[in-house]
Amino acid sequence: MKRLMIIGLAVLSIGIGLLVFTFIVAYLFLVGSPTIFIGEGLENAFAGIIGPLVTVCIRVMFLGVMGWIGGVLSSRGIHLLLATAEKRSGD
Repeated sequence: MKRLMIIGLAVLSIGIGLLVFTFIVAYLFLVGSPTIFIGEGLENAFAGIIGPLVTVCIRVMFLGVMGWIGGVLSSRGIHLLLATAEKRSGD
């Protein structure tokens, strides 16, 4: 019983820690300003924009996955804690 509670607290704290880390990284990402160099002509402008755009898309997907995993871990930790609380009240 106590072991499940410790595991639930550990999973919950890891999930919350991952969510906090995700929000900090997202904030730092939004504060920074991307640099885009646009040359002359349509081809150069497109080539100058596509690199930073791909980088931003990869970062956004990374943050989305980190946030999703943090949310799932937090949810599992809460479910474990609630299960141990129900077992304690039933005893």
